[in-house]
Amino acid sequence: TAADFNPRAGSLYAEAQGRLADLAFTGGLRYDFFDPGTDLNNDQLGSQSSLNPRFAVSTVLSGATLVASFGKFSMPPDLQFLVDATFDDSTRTGRYRRGNPNLGFETSTQYEFSLRLAPTPVTSLRLGVYYKRLDGLVSSVPLGVDPDSSIFGNTDYGSVKGLEIIATRPIINGWGLQLSYVLQQANATSTDPFLRVQMPTIDPSTGDTTYPGRVEYPLDYDRRHALTAVFQSLLNPTAGPTVLGGHPLGALETALIVRFASGLPYTLTNAAGDSLVSSVNEL
Repeated sequence: TAADFNPRAGSLYAEAQGRLADLAFTGGLRYDFFDPGTDLNNDQLGSQSSLNPRFAVSTVLSGATLVASFGKFSMPPDLQFLVDATFDDSTRTGRYRRGNPNLGFETSTQYEFSLRLAPTPVTSLRLGVYYKRLDGLVSSVPLGVDPDSSIFGNTDYGSVKGLEIIATRPIINGWGLQLSYVLQQANATSTDPFLRVQMPTIDPSTGDTTYPGRVEYPLDYDRRHALTAVFQSLLNPTAGPTVLGGHPLGALETALIVRFASGLPYTLTNAAGDSLVSSVNEL
């Protein structure tokens, strides 16, 4: 089965800046829209749109700059989720999902605070914390006890929060250095649109279908620690031997990048590839 799409998506953004004494303000508004451009499941689909405000304020305090920002963001769903889909081994139970032509935007709301200062005349330091709330993420919604009856829906939610530290020394006297460290935690009620983690049960006495409570799991990109070091060196224009009146090694720039990161979460599977032997991203 094939689906023919002629989608359209676009956005417009306007921004204004102003200053009042030691306060600087930035405000923006972004308009996003998408249109699948076809009929799906006998439903005539219209375009969907979203307005997303952004706001930031900064001020100088005793030689340091404090910046606080807020923003809303929208992203159209992957268009493959608007039609029926199979994945992995399509002959196995639970590997089929019903498409939903009425999916909407996946959204997020982000808050960020940062402090920028210069400890010495040749170094700068930036400290920042951020929090992002995720809503309307595409997930598999059970319509009964049969996993193959699940349908895609904008039902998942989650959060990303972290701390970022960046120390910089620009290239002075032939060398420069930048160190950055990120501490982050990212959780959501699902890690994959095809993953169905709310397994319903049937009450043996009443015959009612019962769904468990929502539980947040580590997202696939939930990396706790990430450290990056970038060392740069720059030769002066007259460095090295003289060849035909010039210096081929003059102004030569080199860089060394070192990265260290902790591991990513994963789900334990058995020899057959079944992931039901452990919780989602448990390890």
